[in-house]
Amino acid sequence: MANKKVALLVAAALIIGALAGGAISGNLRNDQNSEETETTKSDEETQETEEKETEETETEEAATQDSETQEADAQEEDAADDEAEKEVKKEKKDRSGLEKLEVDKPYTVKTDEGSYTFTIHSVYRTDWMSDDKNEVLVLSYEVENIDYDPDNGSLLMLNANTFHMEDADGNEFEAWDSTMSENGFPDFVEAGEKKEQEQPYVALKGTKEVDIIYQEQGEEKAVLTLEVQDSKEEK
Repeated sequence: MANKKVALLVAAALIIGALAGGAISGNLRNDQNSEETETTKSDEETQETEEKETEETETEEAATQDSETQEADAQEEDAADDEAEKEVKKEKKDRSGLEKLEVDKPYTVKTDEGSYTFTIHSVYRTDWMSDDKNEVLVLSYEVENIDYDPDNGSLLMLNANTFHMEDADGNEFEAWDSTMSENGFPDFVEAGEKKEQEQPYVALKGTKEVDIIYQEQGEEKAVLTLEVQDSKEEK
């Protein structure tokens, strides 16, 4: 009987020990799983942080690159503008050897086909063009055809092909293709006629002084330097 009780007690002890061991093992597994979960979570958070930092770094680098690109483009545009401005400005030609014209004094031209005179009055600025960089200047002059009457029937006309206009920096101004002059565009002058003429040019805004160069068949003959008047009536 005593041996039976002892056996029961031993069996009970074994069962209790087994249960206790299982509980301890379960707790260890739970602790291990918890540690693995926390480690995984920590790794994921670390990875997310690194990815976020990488993304922010790439964004900053892209923004810096865009800024540098824009700055480089702006510098290239400025350089192009400077180069364009240099191209516009030419070296002023030496015309000291040409005849000197005078304001309101007739200049006589004699040819084998006859002779004529022209008289330059002034150059004045207008408001005919609305532009930030350019304005229209008008050359006012008179043409008198004394007896110029070529056999080939050609008529006398002095215009922008005859009178070239340049500023003090040597920039040559082109003829303007429109006019609001009461005289209209330069016209033919027949033998025995005298006409007031006006030739418009597109000039750089604010031009204060110009050279008028008279040419015959493309060859420069005479020159006159004029201050630009603010209106036609100014004298």
